Amino acid sequence: MDKRTGRPKIWLYRDKETNEPKGDATITYEDPHAAVAAVEWFNNNWLCLKKSNCSNVNFAFRGACNRCGIVRPTGASGILGVGGRGKGRAAQESGGISRPAGGGIFGPNDWPCPMCGNINWAKRTKCNICNTNKPGIMRVV
Repeated sequence: MDKRTGRPKIWLYRDKETNEPKGDATITYEDPHAAVAAVEWFNNNWLCLKKSNCSNVNFAFRGACNRCGIVRPTGASGILGVGGRGKGRAAQESGGISRPAGGGIFGPNDWPCPMCGNINWAKRTKCNICNTNKPGIMRVV
């Protein structure tokens, strides 16, 4: 819960018919550095969503939740079931942020933000997540 706003910081997506967690969520951060650190910390770990009162983050190697014992859900290969898509400093140090192969929605001139790892459209001069300048763009004072 955000102390300042009183609103949740983690938004769990649920099936409209069954109200069961889908395995996806949005986590909000005010500080882009904290967001990057969270991605690095949780990368490949998984969140137990089977019991509403659990929400334990489990290490990637665990086959069952170490708090409630529920077996790891199918497809929960990363935090919130995203398969460890998060890219932090480690990806940048190994040559940059990788993109999935194939057409996708991104073009060859789109660029990864060096601060938060978000992929931005080529036309943007600042990251739409953390407001960092596009690499090569000088900030006018």
